[in-house]
Amino acid sequence: MRAGYFFGPFGGLVGLPDVRPGVDTDGLSPEVQEKRDIVGRRVLLVKLEAARQWPVQAPNLYPDEASVVKMLARPGQSHRGWWLTPKAIVQNVLTPKGSTFEDWTTLSGATLPAGGYVETVDGLAVHSVNPDYDGDEWRYQSRPVPISPYGGPVTVTMYGRAYIGKTAEVRVKWVIDESGSEIPGGATSVAASTTVDSGTLPRLVLTLNPPGGAHGLMIQTRRFAVMANPAVTWTADAGPWSYGEGCDRAFIHDVRSSLQEAQGPGGLQRESLTFTVSEVG
Repeated sequence: MRAGYFFGPFGGLVGLPDVRPGVDTDGLSPEVQEKRDIVGRRVLLVKLEAARQWPVQAPNLYPDEASVVKMLARPGQSHRGWWLTPKAIVQNVLTPKGSTFEDWTTLSGATLPAGGYVETVDGLAVHSVNPDYDGDEWRYQSRPVPISPYGGPVTVTMYGRAYIGKTAEVRVKWVIDESGSEIPGGATSVAASTTVDSGTLPRLVLTLNPPGGAHGLMIQTRRFAVMANPAVTWTADAGPWSYGEGCDRAFIHDVRSSLQEAQGPGGLQRESLTFTVSEVG
């Protein structure tokens, strides 16, 4: 892989080589505004999910790399694209909500009620969800997340415990777009499974090489009584679980460009950009 930072629409990510980030704000701490009510009492307005922001320096970009940034920063554009940092691709490409099941979808009327804190086999205390369906349909799934445009393995992990007497399974569905359309001919991975139905949560791990034509994946599960801490990484092994670092709605703004090299018509051209990436939506 020649790049560590990626930006662009699903299925059209462009790697940005030699990007040097400034100090980013990760949005984990709540935003707090102090105001006074009509009688002068102090009131704190707390926004629990603060948006993240990344100031970026991107030197020596080729025209196609610079064009993606410029296009999405133009007025009138959707201003919506994925932004993935080196931290995200080795820790967890899922969004924060994806890594806590908040934006997972359920089929056929199934739900994902919040569970309590449970202990994992490696000693973590994690917040769980309790699927309310123990049948054979793959009723629970993540939103699509992108895979590397340069190829390479991906690793999917999740903690979980099966319904009593059942085999719980997790698998990957390979997709071509953010609506979850399957690759031509359809393709899903083999499933990782567990029959553990009590005690600490085991961790299920799938390391896979994406098939041709796939631009992303969705995690699908069935027969779990308890699920916790899903993760997707662009790596060949599973590291410690991390909170989701992916950003699926990024806004590029404050773009500044300086020409670094131009060799005439048809020749090599490079430019440097500075810009800010802000999470929106």
